Amino acid sequence: MSVLLRDPRFKELLKEIEGREGLSGLMEGVSLPELVQLACLEGKNRAIHLSKDGAEGVIYCMDGDVVHAETGSLVGTDAFFELMVWENALFHYLPGSTATRSITAPYNFLLIEASRLIDENKKRGGQGQLIRLLIVDDSDFMCKALTSALEERLDGAEIHTASHGQEALNLLMERHPHLVTLDMNMPVMDGDMALKHIMIRSPAPVILVSGLDEGAMPRAMEFLRLGAIDFVPKPEPGEGIEPVADRIAALARRAKALKVVNARRAKRVPQAGRKIKPSTTVEGIAIFLGGVGSLLEVAKVVPHLPDDEDIAVLFVLDVVERLAAPLAHELDPLSPFHVRSLDGVNSIEGGTAIICPISTPVRLCQEEGCWRPSAVGDAEPGIAELIRSCAEGFGVGCALFVLSGAEIPEDAVEHLVSRGGRMLIQEPSCCIDEESTKRIKDLGLDDGMFLPEAIAEPLEAWRRAFRHALGHRTSGDTDGPQVFQE
Repeated sequence: MSVLLRDPRFKELLKEIEGREGLSGLMEGVSLPELVQLACLEGKNRAIHLSKDGAEGVIYCMDGDVVHAETGSLVGTDAFFELMVWENALFHYLPGSTATRSITAPYNFLLIEASRLIDENKKRGGQGQLIRLLIVDDSDFMCKALTSALEERLDGAEIHTASHGQEALNLLMERHPHLVTLDMNMPVMDGDMALKHIMIRSPAPVILVSGLDEGAMPRAMEFLRLGAIDFVPKPEPGEGIEPVADRIAALARRAKALKVVNARRAKRVPQAGRKIKPSTTVEGIAIFLGGVGSLLEVAKVVPHLPDDEDIAVLFVLDVVERLAAPLAHELDPLSPFHVRSLDGVNSIEGGTAIICPISTPVRLCQEEGCWRPSAVGDAEPGIAELIRSCAEGFGVGCALFVLSGAEIPEDAVEHLVSRGGRMLIQEPSCCIDEESTKRIKDLGLDDGMFLPEAIAEPLEAWRRAFRHALGHRTSGDTDGPQVFQE
């Protein structure tokens, strides 16, 4: 394939970059395959940086070949072909080199395949590269049911299945899926070993799809520490596959933008050994709002909650409702706080941390001297209502901590800040879904960033600040909170 060699624009492009560092602009007059061919025919070290609709990518060409490409969580040929179908992207064609070599195929082969994908993309109306999924489950029935349900929800998706870990690894290297669903219990190679290999060989977003039997949650937490991003329980007897497929499809649509390499593994922590005595007096409330990738971050935060019986914590998370109770039970021993699920709570007490699924949003109301959760409508308005009600009730004693993947209405944050509350954002570079975190950061309303594993310091700074504003002494000036042994 020698498109540019037959095109008079080739000489014009060479002349234009001669004596300059490179080219920049919108890809309207020149296509990305033409830029790649130009870089290869030049024989120089070039980096083609691309951006479109908030997404970014780069292709490196060195010594006449394409050697590396990356965008989002994709690397190598997958990233190259994903970038090739971007239309009207902004490009920067610059000198550049890399020590990483993720592509070995000849550039002319890559361009031929890219042309085919571009034609297919145009026929689909510019929807981009097809989503590739890998379902790993030893149940043939589950594989077939999920495949059928996902094909209905993801038009044109390429779906493969594997019955055990070893078969999954073979398909992983052949097909490079954008998303993997993984059963924790399988023959030949079990789920945990398969997950370790996936994260080493070809990191991809992995969703645990397994039964929620006794002992499932502790094991799921270990899988999350190894790199899984979510846990979706299999249907109970008599339930349909639809809710499971809905959640997987929603994550699949976002999979290309997820960066599992950003996740920082969590260390196991010892049990807290003591509990704060719950208090009906609540002077401060901390809201941790999390989306994709936040389950692991919550496990990092819980052990570092402050010893203060006048503070309550709400973990508002994008988790399956059935997980709230077992998740709270798993996290409770790790913290001086009492960790509970929302469905078992009638009032919000100091020294308690409540797991609240986003799908069952609430607002806080004060009744008879107690703060009580009150159900509201849909999830997005519900999040805004929760933040507003907490801001109204606690003012400077309200803090919002934004975790990976969270989405939040701007007006709710503005209301929080106007009432003296604080918002802190998880450092985007350690978020699996960093784009949503960056969007919130771009609002310019935050008081800084934090790392979940180092949350103790920002929590203490907020606690001291609001206690000072309320005229109270901090724990450094008192005998500390009451505790009791469980």
